[in-house]
Amino acid sequence: MSRARLAAALIARWGDERAVSEVLDSLARAGLIDDRAFADEAIRQALAEAPAAEAYLVARLVGLGVDEALARQRAAAALANHDEDADARALARECLARAPESLPIEARLRRVAGRLARRGYDEETVRSALDGLSPG
Repeated sequence: MSRARLAAALIARWGDERAVSEVLDSLARAGLIDDRAFADEAIRQALAEAPAAEAYLVARLVGLGVDEALARQRAAAALANHDEDADARALARECLARAPESLPIEARLRRVAGRLARRGYDEETVRSALDGLSPG
């Protein structure tokens, strides 16, 4: 859990912001609260599910209470050795292979495009990943 989420939960329960802040500072000094490690683990889990763009990872981390600047930094570091276009193409192939063959190809491609968009890929990357996909 991020420090911000933990703080909100403790303040909601006990109502004393100053005491909660002191406790969280103490836990952070002891290494028991570490938003950087939390962010890295959340990214690892997200990428284990499926490839994702930086925008998706940042939004996910911010939603988990991680500071936006830290979220951007950790997402960029995690994706430094990734080829976004290759990741998007791989996800597109996987999604197309799983789409019901009973659907027309146009419907299957719309589903693939939606999945890529939900994983944070921009329109140009989605279009590029869909180019050359053959139903199969």
